[in-house]
Amino acid sequence: MTEVAIDTDATADADFPLLAVNETTAYLTWQNVATGTSGGSDVMFARSSNSGAAWTVPKLIDGPTASSSSSFTPTLAIDPKAAGAADDVVAIAWEDRRQGSQVFASVSSDGGTTFAAPIRASSEAGAPIAGGTTVPQLAAAGSGVLAVVYQNQQTTTSARPHTFVATSIDTGATWTFTEFRIDGGAGAAILPQIIASQVAGKPAAVVAWTDFRANQIDGDVYAAVSH
Repeated sequence: MTEVAIDTDATADADFPLLAVNETTAYLTWQNVATGTSGGSDVMFARSSNSGAAWTVPKLIDGPTASSSSSFTPTLAIDPKAAGAADDVVAIAWEDRRQGSQVFASVSSDGGTTFAAPIRASSEAGAPIAGGTTVPQLAAAGSGVLAVVYQNQQTTTSARPHTFVATSIDTGATWTFTEFRIDGGAGAAILPQIIASQVAGKPAAVVAWTDFRANQIDGDVYAAVSH
């Protein structure tokens, strides 16, 4: 096995790498936290078209042309579509601080060659959501449908985190006007996970999370289908 250095930025700490693969093409995203005087954190991306033997130069995703110094913990999903990788949908979402604590996303429809400008996926009546938003997880359900779940906690003293979902039906060009809360309990609902599925032959997603509605000590696992 031969090692390949992908991120060699001496002024940043590269964390949380995530991989997705279609045929012989591999897609990789990660978080770069600056260790120099500039500070901040960004979402990066690289692609290999030969099964990981060689990689493209790392690309800044959350800018896309300059560091936004506000992005963390990216999540990655692909829709492979037709044979080959030229038309792969590659979607990346992350925690973003440019409009408070939000989820932003950027999508490529050409196998990671180019990415659309980042847009906010989390909204409440079209506006940025309040509170702290963390741990986004992304799924590509096909036919242009994307879904991202995340944990949000309001800023009041007694507020507990809950699990929300935002969806796109146009490959990430637009997202849900108002976020939808998945869990129905009064207790905390944390660490959501999501996977693409189908309901009656149409795109859907299954969400699971740790739920503390029974009490605040012992969590239970709940799941729901978004479609």
